Amino acid sequence: LLEYNNGRMPFAAAQTGLGFRNEISPRSGLLRVREFAMAEIEHFLDPLNKMHNKFYQVAEIKVPLLSAAAQAMDTPVVARDIPLKDAVGKEIIKNPTLAYYMARTFLFLQSCGIPESAIRFRQHMKNEMAHYSQECWDAEVECSYGWTEVAGHADRGCYDLTCHAKGANADLSAARLLKEAKLIKIIKVVPDKKKLGPKYGKNSGAILKKFESMDEQEMKALEKLIDEKKEIPIQIAPEETILVDPSLVKVTTEEKTVMEEKYVPHVVEPSFGVGRIVYMILEHCFKSRDQERTYFLFPPSIAPVKCSILPLIPNEKKLTDIIPAIKKLLNEHGISSKVDDSGNTIGRRYARTDEVGIPFAITIDFDTLKDETVTLREISTMDQIRIPIAVVAEEMHKLTKNFTKWSDLLGKYKAFVSQSAESAAQFQLITNKPVSYTHLRAHETSLHLVCRLLLEKKKNK
Repeated sequence: LLEYNNGRMPFAAAQTGLGFRNEISPRSGLLRVREFAMAEIEHFLDPLNKMHNKFYQVAEIKVPLLSAAAQAMDTPVVARDIPLKDAVGKEIIKNPTLAYYMARTFLFLQSCGIPESAIRFRQHMKNEMAHYSQECWDAEVECSYGWTEVAGHADRGCYDLTCHAKGANADLSAARLLKEAKLIKIIKVVPDKKKLGPKYGKNSGAILKKFESMDEQEMKALEKLIDEKKEIPIQIAPEETILVDPSLVKVTTEEKTVMEEKYVPHVVEPSFGVGRIVYMILEHCFKSRDQERTYFLFPPSIAPVKCSILPLIPNEKKLTDIIPAIKKLLNEHGISSKVDDSGNTIGRRYARTDEVGIPFAITIDFDTLKDETVTLREISTMDQIRIPIAVVAEEMHKLTKNFTKWSDLLGKYKAFVSQSAESAAQFQLITNKPVSYTHLRAHETSLHLVCRLLLEKKKNK
């Protein structure tokens, strides 16, 4: 990866996959399972420079922090009024790159429909932090099971790369350029391979491999044994150690002028539990209009289906013939859609699309035949606008990409009052009897016809 990035630091790699946990008794619904999807980023950086080059973009964001010091108090309080730059400046968060990813996670969770008040970042206490970890913060979301971790952000230091390099006998270091030339000392182990091979036979390979993998501290200890002419213990297997003749190996020191110095990169690791995040989205986006009607208020950017296409009267050929043209426009703009031309009333079909979290609905009515416009309905407010077919896909694209807001369209296009709402007002005016919301949605087509008959009867009288 370092070579792919032309030897430059820092750089990052992202991956997704399955994680496994030895859960004796899985519980808490989908939150504690034996197999779960994970996504993580490995951000490699120079330990002398842990600043992220995009930190300025999030410096003013106030991320809710529950520090280790706050947790030690009798009544822990989440700090929600500290800008990220101040949190780093006061060393509440010691690593600016870690802080950057915390801010990005905070914004991501909000964009998924989770309210700010239900999010916090809890710092690991000393007694729960891994021995190699320099700093760790968990993103937690409040749900029906209490505060639950959905993502972890850890500064893992150089522990991982050091262990991998030692186990694989590979150089996993990077290099930083120096401002001026520097004279360094290089220590090397030089074994006498011609004599070592015949004397130790099949074990000579393991002995040479051990000499090659020695770090500077081990080389100095080896040099001391050689000077004292003591045999060198080399472990070639977990329960097998060979004593090597000190006359067959020597340690040399060379001086070299360099323009760069090597170091083992540190790693910042944001890790996300995909299943837990999906569960939090479902719980926080689940809404209710009344005891009978529930719906999912997914943000348009993450809704699986962006809009439904509904002919006002499903079996009216003139209306259904327009569906393919609208569907084609939506597909060209990358907008996923679902056609519902079942025999139910328009109100029932609105309710059905609301239940599965489709944020917008396009309705084709008889006015569409006259002026080539359709109505566009938004799920949370149920407000509707009248919009030309030619621009509906473009406006939908802007809505789903967060380039514009629904409130902007309300000011741009004419508001639409449905026939059912108009009919309800007429029915109440004629009969002096109110119409319930449930009755209105279930029988809006017949209600419209009844109102027309009543008005005609009133005119004839």
